[in-house]
This record gives sequence, C-alpha cells and structure tokens, in this order.
Amino acid sequence: MKLTKKRVLELTLELWQWLYDNPGSGKCDWPGWQMNGGANKAVCNCFACEYAFNSLKNGGCFDCPLLPLWPSGGCVEESSLYCQWTKTRDIELRKKYAKGIIDFCKKGGDRLCQEASMTVPKSQSM
Repeated sequence: MKLTKKRVLELTLELWQWLYDNPGSGKCDWPGWQMNGGANKAVCNCFACEYAFNSLKNGGCFDCPLLPLWPSGGCVEESSLYCQWTKTRDIELRKKYAKGIIDFCKKGGDRLCQEASMTVPKSQSM
C-alpha cells in the first residue's frame, strides 16, 4: 500500500477513533483491516509503520510520521502512549491513551492541510 503522510494520519485517526469507541478491542479487531472484510493492510497493523518501512529515506522508524508523538524515539518505548495502551486493560486508561493519538493525528492533519494550502506553485507566483 502506497501512503502519503496525510493518508497515514487519516487512516490512523480512523483506527484509533474506533479503538477509543471500542476500548476493549485490539488493533487487529478494527473492521477496516482486510482480514475483517475491510480494504486496508499494513505492517504491524499500523499505517505509520507501513509508511516508514516503505520510505525511500531510512526505511525504518526514523521515517515514522508519528515520531514526534513518541518522546523516547519509538512507539515501543515504555513511555509511549501506544506502549501504555497495549499494557493496560483499564477501559478509561485505554481511552485516554487512544485520545492522545487521536489528538496528535488531528493536529498533524490540520498542519499538513495548512502547509498544502500555503504552497503556491512557481508558475502562479508573482
């Protein structure tokens, strides 16, 4: 699957909104995955991982569009929202961690849209 950063944020937002609404479920339970009748598939059931591992730059976690969200440099680090989400079964905590990822995707998507609208093709400048 070929993804842009914007599409990664959109799909990640869909996935994590569903996880927020279904806090007892796991990522693999999302109806959007091919194995559940949806159209999507991704490395590690993560659109950011799919993007990063298919990147032409470093081809790994350094290219993760969600990297600013992970304070220690990766989603599998103990302090990350994702790692905290995976470790708890407490419904309210799972919703809290999912909300943090949702908020990041919304802000990142807004920023990408602003950057895109501010870009003027050279042929139209002046």
